[in-house]
Amino acid sequence: MTITYEDFDYEWLETLPVQKRKKGNQSTSQKYYYKDIITAFDIETTYIEEIDQAVMYIWQWQFGDKCTVIGRTWYELRLFMEELKERLVDCRLVVFVHNLSFEFQFLSGIFSFYPDDVFCMDSRKILKALCNDTFEFRCSYIQTNMSLRAFCEKMNVPAYKLKMNYKIRRYWYTELTDKELAYCINDVRGLVQAIEAELKRDNDNLYTIPLTSTGYARRDAKRAMNTVSRTFIDKQKPTFEIYKLLREAFRGGNTHASRYYSNLILEDLNSADIASSYPTEICESLFPVSNFQIKKNCTKEQLEDLIYKKKKAVLMRISITNLRLKDDLVPVPYIPTSKCRGILYGAYDNGRILSADAIGEFTCTDIDYEIIKSQYDFDYEIITVASARYGKLPLPLRQCVLEYYKNKTSLKDKDSDQEHTAEFYELLYNKAKNLLNAQFGMMAQDPVKETIKYVNKKDDLYKEESDSPEKLLEEYNKRAFLVYQWGVWVTARARQHLQKGIDLCGNRFVYCDTDSCKYIGEVDWSGLNKEEIKKAKAAGAYAEDVKGKIHYMGVFEKEKHIQKFKTMGAKKYAWIDDDDKLHITIAGVNKRIGARELQRAARAQKKSPLEVMTEGFVFKYAGGLEARYNDFPEIKEWINEDGVPIRITRNVALVDNTKTLGLAAEYRELLEIAHKYNIDL
Repeated sequence: MTITYEDFDYEWLETLPVQKRKKGNQSTSQKYYYKDIITAFDIETTYIEEIDQAVMYIWQWQFGDKCTVIGRTWYELRLFMEELKERLVDCRLVVFVHNLSFEFQFLSGIFSFYPDDVFCMDSRKILKALCNDTFEFRCSYIQTNMSLRAFCEKMNVPAYKLKMNYKIRRYWYTELTDKELAYCINDVRGLVQAIEAELKRDNDNLYTIPLTSTGYARRDAKRAMNTVSRTFIDKQKPTFEIYKLLREAFRGGNTHASRYYSNLILEDLNSADIASSYPTEICESLFPVSNFQIKKNCTKEQLEDLIYKKKKAVLMRISITNLRLKDDLVPVPYIPTSKCRGILYGAYDNGRILSADAIGEFTCTDIDYEIIKSQYDFDYEIITVASARYGKLPLPLRQCVLEYYKNKTSLKDKDSDQEHTAEFYELLYNKAKNLLNAQFGMMAQDPVKETIKYVNKKDDLYKEESDSPEKLLEEYNKRAFLVYQWGVWVTARARQHLQKGIDLCGNRFVYCDTDSCKYIGEVDWSGLNKEEIKKAKAAGAYAEDVKGKIHYMGVFEKEKHIQKFKTMGAKKYAWIDDDDKLHITIAGVNKRIGARELQRAARAQKKSPLEVMTEGFVFKYAGGLEARYNDFPEIKEWINEDGVPIRITRNVALVDNTKTLGLAAEYRELLEIAHKYNIDL
């Protein structure tokens, strides 16, 4: 039932009970209660190109399965919320919004939000916001980490495959077609149904449902760690000096293209992915499990002794001179420029160092040090060294990760059945995969993160308000149940694992990205995988899928054959499979739309898509939307093409963005030299 705010049954709302808290709920200290109903809110906007502003032309608010309330102006919304507030005495109404950050930009220009009532994850990234001490807006996009359509499909809510032409300009008085109105309404209806299904599935309520997608994994990990000695964790929490070393040493996945093959069209490629890369390291590898001790006046001999004889986990800050690759054909130079301070006369390969006369400071782990020693010749001086004892991560934490892995594996390639489609099971599989990887995300979260506050001031709506870094770390350590160095070592171990694959590929190596290697022709993975299976069995890191096949964590699994491939650097590649289907992965470009643009251009030029993928190619439609924030519009009223005055309030305009392919001049010169090499495969 779709109604206006004037027809809303306010007496019905008053009779709704409040939702009861479960016994033992940590929220019992809170003085407020939630009405026992799921609601969802959404707005639709139109972009006015002449003044680069956006305006709302309809809002919709779903109340359970009772009704959808729609309005066309902010005035109507204010009246509606005032009426609601009078009936919501001593309780709150939870309102889910899919991408609250967008709606909040508009709402904050209409309603007063106090800094303490807005929870920001980052500048302009709103997790929740309390309005008039009554309406608790929550971001369901952050809570699910999925598009609304994917979330609805995942929760087995009927997918509303409706489309809206956003190029058509609409205003508050524009008469909407039945199809357009259905599009607006179905979004909030679907969101309510999906949230209700999720609460039922996880036995949650409005007090216990996690606010973020990683909250589910955090909840499970915290339960697991509650069985681990608190003293064991507290002893490992880093001092500020150790934290700085850890922060400097932290790196993500190893992503790089071989300069010998970059910007060339290649044929007959294969790809091998590490099965559950980060979870593998959590379950199988050794980590620092004692507090780091600074080794004063540590010599090079003592450093080597710590690493190779005493088998310690080591953090080191060193200065490097005379750095040169041992073999010019090394496809992935390991040292990134972003982690070096004070580089003198360096030669670079797309963000990696080929050589340098000097590096003032470089911080790394013992794992990185071993890889660097295998690739480079160099001299160095020690600035700081700290070491800790190696050991396995706590068993309950590893068991939690293994349980996620088994759940994910049970959904792998699951066919449709009487209850759900194969696509539905694929979504569940991806969700389980996200939960699995979320365990790493918790470990790698920077413990010294400044707080972003919504201050609503003329110079800036958002402001960093934090204590000193030392104080932030102290406060974090009081409540932390995981330690930051574990996250630093997870990625280091994963890079070490991937390096085995890179080295095995040798001159055939073309491209890597965190947990995968692409290479020309064939590579025999059996020997390496035999070692990985042995480790997986010892750790219990394996599971059975629906077809009875055993899957081992950490093995290199071959993916589909690649007919043709081209990369232009990290996070910038495209390939054609054996079915002649084009795939692209380019940072900032929509995969599906971008592939279509390349194909259209290829047909027009009578070339292949990979030939069209060159410097200067412009993705006109696949570059996504650029958000232009208008915090304090100078124009308060604009007379439109119909002669109607349109009120301009705080807004964010979503404008089509373009993406142009390019190569840095330095990288282009490097490729020209590299391509002259005759690589014998």
